Amino acid sequence: MEERFISELPSDTVAIISKNPYEDMAKTTHLFKYKPSAKSYKVEIKEGVEVADNARFGKGVTIGKNSTIMAGVYLGDGVKIGENTTIYPNVTIYHNV
Repeated sequence: MEERFISELPSDTVAIISKNPYEDMAKTTHLFKYKPSAKSYKVEIKEGVEVADNARFGKGVTIGKNSTIMAGVYLGDGVKIGENTTIYPNVTIYHNV
């Protein structure tokens, strides 16, 4: 926020003062990157697979060649994803596809 707006804030507000607020916010967004806390197990990932940082996996998961696992996905124990498969955001799979 720019310093000229401080007087308009409620007294209990926390603000970050900056001369370049949009630029500084862009520089700090990495501080808010999702960091999964749940444990993921070792996964067998074949050639050409893309996996989002916050995807989670159970034990014994296998992902086939050229597949894509998007953000927020959970693959349960023993799940085997076939080749050329896309698993879209926030999908949970407990059994093979």
